[in-house]
Amino acid sequence: MMVWSIGDEMAKNGHEVVGVLKSNFAPNKIKGYMDRIKVWTYEPLDNDIEKNFENSTRTFFKSCLNGAVNGKLVSQEEVLSRYVFNETVAMLNDRNLMEKIKRFKFDLAIMDGVILSRYHHIIPYHFDIPFITVTNFVSDPALRILALPSFSPNLFSPFTEAMTFSQRIRNLFLDICLRTNFLVQFLLPTEDKTLLRRYSHGNDVRSWEELVAKSKLFIVIRGSPLQYPTPVWPNVFQVYGLTLRPSGNLTDNLEKILAQNKEKKIVLVSFGSFGGLFPSSLAQLFLKSFGEMKNLLFIWSVKLDFPIVIPPNVKLFDWLPQKDLLANDKIVMFISHAGHNSQAEALYYGKPILCIPIFGDQEHNAIRVKYYGFGNFIYLHELSKDSLQERIFEIIHNNSMKTTVEKMKRFAQKQSTIDMQSLANRLENLLIFGDYNVKSYGQIMPLYNRRYGSSKTWTTR
Repeated sequence: MMVWSIGDEMAKNGHEVVGVLKSNFAPNKIKGYMDRIKVWTYEPLDNDIEKNFENSTRTFFKSCLNGAVNGKLVSQEEVLSRYVFNETVAMLNDRNLMEKIKRFKFDLAIMDGVILSRYHHIIPYHFDIPFITVTNFVSDPALRILALPSFSPNLFSPFTEAMTFSQRIRNLFLDICLRTNFLVQFLLPTEDKTLLRRYSHGNDVRSWEELVAKSKLFIVIRGSPLQYPTPVWPNVFQVYGLTLRPSGNLTDNLEKILAQNKEKKIVLVSFGSFGGLFPSSLAQLFLKSFGEMKNLLFIWSVKLDFPIVIPPNVKLFDWLPQKDLLANDKIVMFISHAGHNSQAEALYYGKPILCIPIFGDQEHNAIRVKYYGFGNFIYLHELSKDSLQERIFEIIHNNSMKTTVEKMKRFAQKQSTIDMQSLANRLENLLIFGDYNVKSYGQIMPLYNRRYGSSKTWTTR
């Protein structure tokens, strides 16, 4: 939804905006944008990758959850990368869509820059449409950032900015792996260059990272305080709360539950896409822990497909309006998997977070939450009834944390407004002036020259 949020801001400023989606997309996912953004569709490919994607994704999330329970990091599944490649092929094969893009003569393309989605960039590049990239971490290799690994922890490392010497060495190793594409190859074992050779202009790009690096502007969705302070190039813009939307009213059922439990402090629990994958043993651990804390009410977004005893102070829902609940004053804390959007929403509405990371950047996020003092974390493989209860009790009764969270709330609400206004101005300037005087020559220099000086050896007499 990141690119749709930016497109919506452009539409509000009077620009004509078009979004491209599969013909079988779920309209409810972009319900808040369809009034201002025109939608073009393409026909998905009729193959096993398309048909089995939902099951494959579920299998992937299950493997991540099981890995977290056992204290293991799970890498990206190949099928996810192939799915995005499949989507790109489908768009390129849709002659009607390609002809419409060619005739429309777009001034700008807003591209999702998450590592798994980079195949899409070949489409605006093929039609000579200037493009910007929305990415979720400032250490993205395509940004060729200025920050040194001595104080800027990699998104895949479990460190804060205040690293020990041994941690800096490990972070340096990760930094080199990421910038030399070794780590990207690990995450994407099927890095396919077929489309790159066919639709690029000759041989001017040798990899997908080089293609993405041609972006006129990079928008990083980890603005402060969801990112350690990091020096960046002029064409890199960090923004907080890009996907935040105004909160709405709660359903009558939720309002009734809150009204019936006025004397209790209420805890919201949600693990995003993992909510429907909890094994029986893990669900029982959570429910037993929650059930013994009778002075609290737990509202949990989870799907359990097995018989289990639900304590009276726990309310289960297949789906919850997370943002609307976090905005409610009766919610005192949030238990989460530490996903980026969940963190942004919790901070915006001033709720301390107990992070239980599962995969990807969530460990990095959880450690930063504790470092800045607006929550704490615990690993799934370390979880027990007592440790979970201790963390919950600590967060609810920590006055220092309450003060920090309240300050962060005011900062986040002000910063998100400033960032969105600044982003709108940056995009307007880009449309008028292009990337004049914002893209440094250092961004196209080879890694060994940019970060480590000249490759020549100098001697003195």
